[in-house]
Parts: sequence; C-alpha cells; structure tokens
Amino acid sequence: MAEGVFPKSDGEVYFGKDANINYYQGAMAGTLNHASVDMADTEVLIIAANANRKTLIIFNNGTSTVYIGLTGLADTDGFPLAGQESVLLYNQEAMYGICSSGETSDIRYLEAQ
Repeated sequence: MAEGVFPKSDGEVYFGKDANINYYQGAMAGTLNHASVDMADTEVLIIAANANRKTLIIFNNGTSTVYIGLTGLADTDGFPLAGQESVLLYNQEAMYGICSSGETSDIRYLEAQ
C-alpha cells in the first residue's frame, strides 16, 4: 500500500512522513522557561499554573527524595522523585514539592509553551 494511505485494509499501522506531524508540532515549543527551586520539608511551589504549557520536565538535582504533586501534598502522599531522577508531565496545573522532615533538595524544571 502507498505511503500515507489510511486506514490500511490489512490492519497494519499507518506510516508516512507526516504520520505524527500534529504530535511533534504540538511538542515543539515557542518558549522555554527554566528555573531552580530549593525544596524543604514544607510545601514549596515549583511552578505556577500555566494554560499555555505543553510539557514540563521536573528534575531532582539533589540527593534527597522530593515528593511532587498539587497543592496540599505531604511526603506521605506526593509522587516520589528520587535524587537525580526526572519526570515528564503534560499538565497545566501548579506543581508543588516537599521533602521529608529535615531534608532539602534542589529541583530544576524546564517548561515548554
């Protein structure tokens, strides 16, 4: 079957140079924002809500685990992000972080708009 013909009658996956063009155009950013945020054992805003956000990468540049999530989180219910790990998010909400009692860390983020 010719390139770009969809749907294929044999049930195989569509192929072609423009198969994922909408996905990649959406992922390409017009603006990149980045920052470093010090984490402590109280809830800290990592990044504010942004209706224009397409992707968000949060990287734990420290050694202590940081628990991330929406406001009101605790180290018992946040998503654990161990030291030197990252997470890719497709959300527009404000994101917060917290460390366990007595711990600190350094969070870096990269936001694509």
